[in-house]
Amino acid sequence: MQKNLFLFIAIFYFSTLQAQNPQGVIVSDTGNITLIKVWGNHFERGYASGYLLADKTKMFMKTTLFLLLALP
Repeated sequence: MQKNLFLFIAIFYFSTLQAQNPQGVIVSDTGNITLIKVWGNHFERGYASGYLLADKTKMFMKTTLFLLLALP
């Protein structure tokens, strides 16, 4: 009984948590250059830059992996 109650409370607690909002904005996004503005402490700036540049980072990783695998 105590295990079930603890499990229920833990699941309820963690289900109500939300990810923090990114402390930054994309200022300009041209074809090859993305300019972002981030603020906060170093953890918040790192989270914001990763959050804002996630799509471009994924595309870069996929393209790089494809090109590396295509080498003879």
